[in-house]
Amino acid sequence: GKAGVRVCEGSSTAVEYNGVRGGGECGISLSSGATSRVAANDVSRNRKAGVLVWGGETRPLLCRNTVHDGEQAGIYLYAAARGVLLRNEVYA
Repeated sequence: GKAGVRVCEGSSTAVEYNGVRGGGECGISLSSGATSRVAANDVSRNRKAGVLVWGGETRPLLCRNTVHDGEQAGIYLYAAARGVLLRNEVYA
């Protein structure tokens, strides 16, 4: 699927201070072992999850993001994904 920002294959990076809006799928996708820091982003108006985290080895830190006005879940973790979520603001 299409994502505004995609981090995967064991990548570890900082995704900070971005506006991610109007994606055809999810706003930010973290998968396949990504261990990134995702902080202080404004994520809105995406067709699927604002932030999607999936896969057993995927363990990001999500903090101080504003996730809003999406068509599905604001932050969605599945398929044994783990993460730390701190001080995110999620609303419809």
